[in-house]
Amino acid sequence: MELDAGEADVISLARHLAPCMAIIDERRGRRIAQQVYGLNVKGTAGILVEARRRGLIDNVRPRLLELRNSGYFIADSVIAAACHAVGE
Repeated sequence: MELDAGEADVISLARHLAPCMAIIDERRGRRIAQQVYGLNVKGTAGILVEARRRGLIDNVRPRLLELRNSGYFIADSVIAAACHAVGE
């Protein structure tokens, strides 16, 4: 329907393994997973923010920029929000 194959597979697996957290970066995919299927969802930036809050990593910005430089699309607004959330 509105999901690509990867998002659909993640949602299907998360529903099968519930309770668990689905990691989905596309806004539309997260919205559908949360609103339609009631899943707990985070994106990659959210996972890094959580890791920083738990002291598992020292900073978020360099990791997000490294992902971006490797070809992974991450909007400036997502990077800014993640950094703001952890005081970077």
